[in-house]
Amino acid sequence: MSLWPLVAFLVMLSPVLAVGAASVVGLAGVDALLSALGVVGAIALVVRVSMHGSVQITGDLFVVDRVAAAWTVFALVVVLAIRIFSRRLLAGDPQRQRFHVSSAVAATTGAALFCASNLAVIAGIAMATSIASAALVGCRRDGVPVARRMAMVLLGGDALLATAVLIIALDTSITGSRALGQITGAPANIAATLVVVAALVRCAQVPFHAWLPRTLVAPTPASALLHAGLVNAGGVILIRFAPLVARSLSATILGISLATLGMVVGAAVMQTRSEVKSGLVWSTTAQMGFMLVQILVGIGPAAAMHLIAHGAYKSNLFLLSGSTIEHDAETHPPITMVQHVAALVLAVVMVGAAVASTGYHLSGFGGAAALIPVFAVLTVHAVLAGRIGLPRRAARSTIALVVGLTVAATVYLALINGFESWLRLPEAIPSGARILTILVVVASILGSVLTSGSRLVPDQLAIAIRARVLAAGRRPAMQAATLVSTKVAASAHPQLCDHAVAVRSGAS
Repeated sequence: MSLWPLVAFLVMLSPVLAVGAASVVGLAGVDALLSALGVVGAIALVVRVSMHGSVQITGDLFVVDRVAAAWTVFALVVVLAIRIFSRRLLAGDPQRQRFHVSSAVAATTGAALFCASNLAVIAGIAMATSIASAALVGCRRDGVPVARRMAMVLLGGDALLATAVLIIALDTSITGSRALGQITGAPANIAATLVVVAALVRCAQVPFHAWLPRTLVAPTPASALLHAGLVNAGGVILIRFAPLVARSLSATILGISLATLGMVVGAAVMQTRSEVKSGLVWSTTAQMGFMLVQILVGIGPAAAMHLIAHGAYKSNLFLLSGSTIEHDAETHPPITMVQHVAALVLAVVMVGAAVASTGYHLSGFGGAAALIPVFAVLTVHAVLAGRIGLPRRAARSTIALVVGLTVAATVYLALINGFESWLRLPEAIPSGARILTILVVVASILGSVLTSGSRLVPDQLAIAIRARVLAAGRRPAMQAATLVSTKVAASAHPQLCDHAVAVRSGAS
C-alpha cells in the first residue's frame, strides 16, 4: 500500500498536530518545527501529484489533485509565517493559547476544504471552516459578539450550499463530483444559484459584506490568516462547482453582477479609509470580487493563481500594518485629461508588449481571457496617471516604475499561462463569455469614474455618490459595553469623552 495517502492525511492535519505537540511538550519551537515539516510534506505532494497524478486520501471523499496540492502549500506556508509572527506579538497576551488553537483548527479545516472532492463533504467542511473562522475572530473576549454575528452570516451561506448539494443528490442520487455534469433543468439552475450566493457570502460581496469589516476586532495575526485563506474559501467552492454554475446563465449573471459591484464598491471605499487595516479589509472585498468574476466568466486557472497571490500579499500587508508610521498625506494637483490619455496609451503599450512576449491568447476561454490584460491596463493606468508630467527630478523614478510595471505584467501573464497548462482544471466556460467579459469591463470603468469624483460627473451627482461611499465605509456601531464605558468616562471627563465619541463615530 502506498504511503502517499498517509502523507497527505498528515499534511492536512499538520497545523493541529503541531499545536497539540507543542502544548504537550511545552516548547514553542516544536510548533514551528512540525509546521515546517508540514510544508515540506505539502511540497513533496506537489511533486508526486505532478508526476503520477492525484492522491486519494479516503476514496473519493478527499483527493489531492494539482490545484489542491498548490493551495495546500500556499496555506501551510502562510500559516507557518503567521504562527512564527504571533509567537512574539502575542507573547504577553493571556488569551494567546486560544488564538493558537483556533488558528490551527481554522488552518486544518481550510486545508481539508482544499482537498475535499465529494460535494457533501465540501458542504460539511465549509460549515466547519465558518465555525473555525468565527472562533478565530472571537479568540479574545471583546471579539465574541462579532464572532457570533459572523458565524450566523457564514453558516447562513453554508446552509444555501448544503441545500444545493441536497438538490443535486435528490436529482442524481450521487454526491460525487460527476453529479455536476448530470443534473439538468430547473434543479440545476436552482442549485447553481444557491452555490453562487453561498460563494458571494463567503467572499464578503455586497450586500453580504458587513461581517468582514467587523472582524477588525480580532488581533492582527487572526486578520492576516482570515484574509489569506478563509475568505478565499468562496472562490475554492465556486471553482469546484464551476461545471454546474457555467451551465446556468441566470446564476452566472447574478454572480457577475454582484461581484462586479463588490469590485467597484470595495475599491472606492478602500480609498476613503484612513486606518490601514480598514483599507485592507475593503481591498479584500474588491479583490474577492475580481476573483469571482474570473471564475464566473470561465478563467478558472487565473482565479486559482489569484487566490494564492492575493492571500500571500494580503497576509503580509496585515502583518506589516502595525509597523506603518503615521504621516501627513501628500497633496497633488488634479490629474488632467491629457495625463489620463497619456497614461492610458502608455499602459496599453506596456501590457501589449507583455502579451506579445508571453504568447498570451486573448481569444482563449471563449474570449474571456482578454479580461486579464484589460484589467492589467486599467491598473497600470491608475498607477501612472498621477506621474505623467512630474518635474524632471522625478523622471528617473518614473522610468524605473514603467520598466518595473512592464516586467511585472510580463511575469504575471507568463505565470497564468504556466498555471493554466499545469492545473488542468475542467473547462467551465459559460455561453456568451465574451459578451459577459465586455459588460464587466464597461461596468467596472463606469463605476470607477462615478466613484472617483471625476470632472466627467456632474457636481451634485459626484457629491451624492461620494457621500454614499463614505457612509458604506463607516465603522460598525459601538457595542453596548463600549457605550457603557463611555458613559462612565463622561461623568469624570466630559470633554475628553465627547472628543472620543466624535472620533469613533465619524466617517474618515
